[in-house]
Amino acid sequence: MGLRGLIFFGDSVLAGTGASERELGCAKLVKNTLKIPVSLRAKNWNTSRDGLERLEEDVIKQPQFSHAILLFGNNDGWLIGPGQPNVPLEEFRQNIDAMVTRIKNNRQTALLCNLQLIDQMIFVRQFPELDDYRKCMNLTTEEIHVKYSNAIEDAARESGIGLIDIRSRLKNSLESTVASDGIHPNDKGHKIIADVILESLQRLDPTLNISSGTMQPRI
Repeated sequence: MGLRGLIFFGDSVLAGTGASERELGCAKLVKNTLKIPVSLRAKNWNTSRDGLERLEEDVIKQPQFSHAILLFGNNDGWLIGPGQPNVPLEEFRQNIDAMVTRIKNNRQTALLCNLQLIDQMIFVRQFPELDDYRKCMNLTTEEIHVKYSNAIEDAARESGIGLIDIRSRLKNSLESTVASDGIHPNDKGHKIIADVILESLQRLDPTLNISSGTMQPRI
């Protein structure tokens, strides 16, 4: 199916947090590059529960947009007490599956993004109380984050839908891609994410019209 429009639906990463200005956020970079309609529906602090609640309004009621990119997980795995994530991993996976199914039933195509890298040392300095919360789990903050990213990859594989693998490209960067809070992408990270998304979309629809000069060589 050709791309007739694209919805960015997710959390603060797609909202551009971590970039020095919102215009340098990954979704804005993609929107300014594509010559198809793009709807920005990402919100700070959103979990997959929030995504399910606003899916109808932000995605289902926009059937003119043929594709939706989903990125949730950063806030789902955020610990709110000792060993207590905002959204347990099993529920997170169920929520992702439910959103994908509803989008498919609406004759739209869902694409899943796995999660960006975090800098555990910076993150612990910024949020020391979360480090205390995770100790009873015998997992590092990074290991918890990876579990949610892996759940996204599993959901994409098992449902047979497209995975936009931003994580692998970020790992290959020779420069830091993490902002000063230890969790969001910086300008470099957002640019890499935007490039991976654009490349994935162009593989999906080779006829996609992209503004010339905006995609840069791989980093």
